[in-house]
Amino acid sequence: ATREWLERQDLVTTFLKDVSREVDDIYSGGASVAQTWELFQLWLQENGIHSKLQRKQFNSRMEQLGYKKTKTRAHQTAKGTDNPVWSWDGLDLKAYFDD
Repeated sequence: ATREWLERQDLVTTFLKDVSREVDDIYSGGASVAQTWELFQLWLQENGIHSKLQRKQFNSRMEQLGYKKTKTRAHQTAKGTDNPVWSWDGLDLKAYFDD
């Protein structure tokens, strides 16, 4: 029960459970760091959650969960980029977050 409570308190883990896809068949570089943060903000808003979690804390929690930052062109993001951008390696978000 304690672990369940902790998971509910861990917004980043809950967010990832809600928005991650199991099968990573499209993107090899993961989702961009910037977009992941924006989607987290949107997810909080849609779920009526008021969080004081800051971007730096969010990124640090992502790293604790095993995601590594990598600079790549092959990433999942709403806008195409010519230059490599920081992305969460291996993070694949559901399609409805692509816009």
